[in-house]
Amino acid sequence: MKILTCFYLISILLCYTRAQEWCPPGAHWIYQLCAYPANYEYRDLLYEKDTIIDDIPCKKISATYTSRSTNTTTLVSTYHSGTLPPFFTYEQNDSVYIFYDNQFRLVYDFNLQVGETFIYHNWQGFSGDYDMIVESTDLMILNEDTLKSYVAKVSDDSTNFYEPLIVVENIGAINNYFFPYIYSYLFEESVGLACYEDDNIGLYNSYDEPTCDYIFVPVGLDDNMTTTMGLSPNPVVDVLNIFNVKNAGLQTIKIYNVYGHLIHKIDHLSGNQNAQMDVSDLPEGMYIIELNYGNMQSICNRFIKQ
Repeated sequence: MKILTCFYLISILLCYTRAQEWCPPGAHWIYQLCAYPANYEYRDLLYEKDTIIDDIPCKKISATYTSRSTNTTTLVSTYHSGTLPPFFTYEQNDSVYIFYDNQFRLVYDFNLQVGETFIYHNWQGFSGDYDMIVESTDLMILNEDTLKSYVAKVSDDSTNFYEPLIVVENIGAINNYFFPYIYSYLFEESVGLACYEDDNIGLYNSYDEPTCDYIFVPVGLDDNMTTTMGLSPNPVVDVLNIFNVKNAGLQTIKIYNVYGHLIHKIDHLSGNQNAQMDVSDLPEGMYIIELNYGNMQSICNRFIKQ
């Protein structure tokens, strides 16, 4: 019986092998979510394994998050990280489905042409079914592959109230989440793909960076945060003096470039109030400096390297 069951599962997988262009081993998405004025989050999605749901071969995608929330009164940031529920997805005939609410739902269809309509189930925010229309289609050259793309919007949205979906074949929505949701321009939030890569098409990056390894960085800093950290001189040529105005047990200093990559770090400061960093080797430009405390809180500021 076990042999027959294994043969049955293998047979199903083989029938779908040629259709599984979507989400190959190594597929990796990183999304950036912003809720203004002070909350930011990265979501990291990674292909985990092949599996079967309701006799349909599909892909399991693990999901984790790292977030930062800032108290707009005290200007103190708190970081959180954890695991999100996984996604289950498959592709068939250039259409992509994601498992939600006990069924696979159509999310992307790359056979659609300009003017064609389809029904999209919105799972978050303005939940419910929406009539969508394809506004435009195009071809995108990524590395050496030619990928289909299209723009779809809510069909009766004459006032442009809703954000359209910009979708690229084998990647998904690049201006939304992995499982896109319809939201309004009026929302004080945004979500978009920071980067994607897999072993077949290589790297797609929304920024001019050679890798898809974003480290969470406090972006969109409020200018008032400068009152909690002193930097001198700024701009700086060689040695940056850091004055910990908060004076609450400084543990770590980190420096990020504008793309969110950690490029310099000092650990084990044992609560020192002030510190110095040699930044003479840094290229000219703007950087973000972050002071971390033992209670998972931090404050941030900018400086210019000349």
